[in-house]
Amino acid sequence: MPEWWKGLDDPAGRNAYAAMGRMIAYPAESVAFLKTTLKPAEGAKPDAAKIAKYIADLDSPRYVVRETAMKELEKLGGLARDAVKGMLEKTTLSAEMRERLEKLTDKTNKPDTGAEYVRPLRAIEVLERINSTEARTHLEALAAGGDAPPTRAAKDALQRLGRK
Repeated sequence: MPEWWKGLDDPAGRNAYAAMGRMIAYPAESVAFLKTTLKPAEGAKPDAAKIAKYIADLDSPRYVVRETAMKELEKLGGLARDAVKGMLEKTTLSAEMRERLEKLTDKTNKPDTGAEYVRPLRAIEVLERINSTEARTHLEALAAGGDAPPTRAAKDALQRLGRK
């Protein structure tokens, strides 16, 4: 099973697809393995009030507060996109706050899928294709993770399987 897990990360689609096929051919073993290996994504679960506070802190008179807010908003990435965009539409911003928001716009508009998500996304596809009670249960656990591409993929898989 671990060699199939490694195969999911293979950049050659043909090899990864073969590893997925082998996992699907052994559903009980694969689901048991993925339950121990594929955990819900850690990620930010911020609320709008927290994002609004970070944005307000970008205009703080204290440099440390501004820098901390900037770093937190960068970590949130796409989750802060709409709030940053909305704030930039205001005309009463200080020059520094506008500059910081424009830098954040560049960071929040980048796609949030990277090479580190290839294996989990393929494993989620395996679980979806297995479509057993155990596989759906694990998809539900993955869908409850923090905001990250694997979490969204698990939610999408559950919707396709007719579960919410």
